[in-house]
Amino acid sequence: MQKRSTIRSRLYAFVVIGTIVFSLFTFLNFNSTEKQPANALDKKTIVKELHERVNEERKKEKLTELSWNEELAAAAEAKTQDMIKNNYFAHISPVDGKKWSEFILEAGYDYKEAGENLAVGYTDPKIAVEAWMNSPTHKENILSPGFEETGMGLSVGNWKGSTTYFIAQEFGRK
Repeated sequence: MQKRSTIRSRLYAFVVIGTIVFSLFTFLNFNSTEKQPANALDKKTIVKELHERVNEERKKEKLTELSWNEELAAAAEAKTQDMIKNNYFAHISPVDGKKWSEFILEAGYDYKEAGENLAVGYTDPKIAVEAWMNSPTHKENILSPGFEETGMGLSVGNWKGSTTYFIAQEFGRK
C-alpha cells in the first residue's frame, strides 16, 4: 500500500509541476512585451483602415475626403522600405540625404503641393491616427484643405529591438 501511495503522490506532483510549467510557458509566449504586427495578408486591410480614419478626421472638420492615389501609395511604400533598409526614422534619409518629396517625384506624381506623415512602432491603425492628430504638424497635414489625394505605405521591420510597422502617408495635389 505504501508504494502505491508514493507512486500516486509522485504522479500527482509530476502532473501539477507539468501543468505549471506549461502554463508559464504559454503565458510568457502569448503575453510577450514585444507585440508582433499582423502578417502581410492584413496589410491592405490595415492601410485601408488608416485611410478611412484619416478621412473621418477630415469629415469632422467639414473637409473633403482624400482620394486614394496609387503613385502616392508607391512613394509611401518606397519610403517605408528605405527606412527599414537604412535603419532610420525621419523625413530625410541620413544615409544619402534623400528627401521625402523625392520619393513622390520618383513615383511619377507631379505635385503642386505635397506633404508626408510618418509613424513607427504602432501596430493599431486607430492609435497611429490618434498620435498623428495629437501632433500639430501631422494634424496640419491631415486637415490641410490644399491636399486632395493620399497614398500610404506600410512595411514590417525592426525598430529599436522590436518588430513593428513603419507607416508613411504621402499627401498631394496636382
